[in-house]
Amino acid sequence: MISASRPPDTAICAVLVAADADDLYILTARRQRAAIPVLPVTGFDPARGISLERCLRDWAAIHTTAKVTAIHMTGARVLAGQVQICLVGLVENRLAFTPRGGRWYPASALFPWEDWRNGEPEGLRATLRPALAQWSAAPTKKGEGPRHPRVDSLFTSKGKNWRSDAAQARYELLYDAGLVPEALRDRSGAAIMVKQSHARAFGQIMHASDRHIVAQSLDWIRQGTQRGDVLPHLLTSPFSLGSLQNTAQAVMGVALHTQNFRRDIVRGNFIQDTGKTGRAHGARPARLWRWVENSAHTGNVDFPLPRQKLNAG
Repeated sequence: MISASRPPDTAICAVLVAADADDLYILTARRQRAAIPVLPVTGFDPARGISLERCLRDWAAIHTTAKVTAIHMTGARVLAGQVQICLVGLVENRLAFTPRGGRWYPASALFPWEDWRNGEPEGLRATLRPALAQWSAAPTKKGEGPRHPRVDSLFTSKGKNWRSDAAQARYELLYDAGLVPEALRDRSGAAIMVKQSHARAFGQIMHASDRHIVAQSLDWIRQGTQRGDVLPHLLTSPFSLGSLQNTAQAVMGVALHTQNFRRDIVRGNFIQDTGKTGRAHGARPARLWRWVENSAHTGNVDFPLPRQKLNAG
């Protein structure tokens, strides 16, 4: 059973991530007395002499047969006097990794403003941009700098020069502007629930600072996708070029130019043609490719994604 309670002293807060052609997914639990998603937590005892990575893998082995293919430490936090070490783990197959009480939450439901695959998100255009403009124009507190430059750099008009790897900074800005439900909860001390209609713009609230931790992990994942050392851990061979591109777009949150993407990925010698045609990852029959052996998981291969081409409308 997945644990959403806080073990004593020191614990691991796990951001377990999977991806497919439809979305990027975060494994969540539910608190016993609140119907909001929470990141899974498992105890960590330094006296045992095992590493953080080994501890998380041991936990995964108990709850699932799925493979955690990569683990990275993103930071730590103190929650109610307890030290929680935050790890992000990449999972090949989320369907084989659903512990009792767990749910795979789409990243687009947590951060709807980050999903530009079909153009500028409606909630961003209709709700967040006007609210950010109003907040930027409001009088600032003593010692606070101008707000316009920060808003303009992170929420650029129509997606021009949109930085996919600035998810954490955008969430922090929305928090400071009081535009995410966590801000209202933390300032009022009241329990907050988000209606589905509101979640389409502001995203689903999470426990404590969990959504901030997920945003931090999202930046690391997107940076790794651009370097070339993340997608091989999320998408198993074989795959079609269409599945690969759709998965990359789900991770990055943007639409990629098809011809440029396929040209660059093939020329980069990062993948190899299997010489076979078939179905993979639920896609239609197509030519199948695989990751180049060894280099696919070392991170030493240059795998630059093509310049983001946004269909901003």
